[in-house]
Amino acid sequence: RGISSLSFPFVLIVIALSSFLVQVLPQDIPLPEDCAPPISGEQLWNNSYEYGKSGLFDEARVCFERYVSENPVIEKGWCLLSEIHARIGNPDGALSHSRVAARLGGETANGSEGLFLLANAYMGLHEYGKARQHYYKAIRLDPTHVSSMVNLGVVLGNNNDYAEAIPIYRKALEIKPDIMAARHNLGSALHTLKLFPEALQILESLVADEPACFECLLSLGHTLAEAKYLSRAKEMYRRGMEVKPHDPDALLNYYHTKQQVIDWEER
Repeated sequence: RGISSLSFPFVLIVIALSSFLVQVLPQDIPLPEDCAPPISGEQLWNNSYEYGKSGLFDEARVCFERYVSENPVIEKGWCLLSEIHARIGNPDGALSHSRVAARLGGETANGSEGLFLLANAYMGLHEYGKARQHYYKAIRLDPTHVSSMVNLGVVLGNNNDYAEAIPIYRKALEIKPDIMAARHNLGSALHTLKLFPEALQILESLVADEPACFECLLSLGHTLAEAKYLSRAKEMYRRGMEVKPHDPDALLNYYHTKQQVIDWEER
C-alpha cells in the first residue's frame, strides 16, 4: 500500500567518466541530427531534454550521453541520464549514472538529487536497505527534498515501519501540502496502524480535492470499511468503479461491502 565530495583530481574524473561512457552507454541507435555537431552545449542540452520530455528516451539517452561526454562534471546531466535509464527499465544503468551524479554533487544540498536518484535505483534493484540509507542522506543534505521524503516513506512502509514513515510524510506535507502521494500514503499508514479518525481526515480531504483519483477512493473505502462505516465505504467503491469500471479490486470490494450492508440491515 502505497519517484560524496570529489575525491579525485579533475583530470582523473574526466578520464574515469569518459571510460564509464564507453562501458555503460553503448551507441545502439544513431545520434539524432539535432544533437550532432556542430552545436552549442546549451542547444545540445535543450534538444536532449526535449527528447526526454516527449518520451523519446532512447534518443534522449544518446543525446545526453554526448552532452556528459563534453561536460563530464555537470551533475545534472548524469541525473537525467539516471532517470532515463530508470524509465527504460535499466536499473543497473540508473544506478551507475546516479553514483556519478551523487559524487559530483558532493556533501552539499546540490548532492541531494544525485542521492535521491541513487536511492531510486537501489529501489529498482530491490535493495531497500541501501535505498533507505540514501534517502535519509539526501534529506540530511537538503531538509526540503520532499521527493526523498515521499519515497523514503514508501520504503519504510514496505518494511512495515509505518510509525517511522508517518512523521516523514507529515514533514513533506509541511513543506509542500499538495503532494497527492504523500497525502495518500500518510492516510494509508494511519489506517494500517488503526488510527482511523486521523486516516479518515486525511483521505476524505484528499478525495474531495482529487475526486477522480482511483487509488484515493479505494483507500478511503478500505478505511471506512474497517472503521465500520459500511454505507460510506460502499459509496467510495462505487465511485471507484465509475473511474475504472472493470477494475477487479473495486468490483470485489463494492459487492463485498454491499453484502455486509444488506446483512447488517437485515439483523
